[in-house]
Amino acid sequence: MRSLIAAAALLSPLSAFAGAGSASISWEARLSPELSSCLKLRAPNFKVWPASAFYKGILDDYSFTTRQTPSIVTGDFNGDAVDDVAVSGRDGDRSKVVAVFADGKTCDVVEILNHPYEDPATLRVDMGKESGHGLIDFLSSAKKGAKSSPFEKSPLKLKTDALVVNVFGKAATLYYSENGVFKPYALAD
Repeated sequence: MRSLIAAAALLSPLSAFAGAGSASISWEARLSPELSSCLKLRAPNFKVWPASAFYKGILDDYSFTTRQTPSIVTGDFNGDAVDDVAVSGRDGDRSKVVAVFADGKTCDVVEILNHPYEDPATLRVDMGKESGHGLIDFLSSAKKGAKSSPFEKSPLKLKTDALVVNVFGKAATLYYSENGVFKPYALAD
């Protein structure tokens, strides 16, 4: 199985200590040369959200792995047995989530979500004592298999991996690929 990131790891979580009793979380993501080239070719102005763009509460509670961060997840989204990547970030005046597919022969970037850009530094998050600024929507992964939700009429049988767009303290929507199009499946409101 080909890795999305150089040297077989999707992500390199980094924990940088900001002072006595406090820590900040950062990560470095390096897409494989193939996926990086594909993203640059198909979406040349796309910039991945860095750790600093997210509300601190998300970073404190997030389940970081070598296959997911708040702005990047990996999985086989199209069922070709080759890892793909979903990335959230900014492209000009738009905030987007895109999937990047590259199998050595083809390269494609598929838009999953697209909405107006808002500067994360000005996005106010009111959580009482824990208030702050930053993005509150983040990515996580979902493995293939059966999924159910009280917000959907019927269960979903995922034939491939999928991604979940979570909104801190609010909603979660699973996005799965069917015939090259990502479809939503509500998990929470």
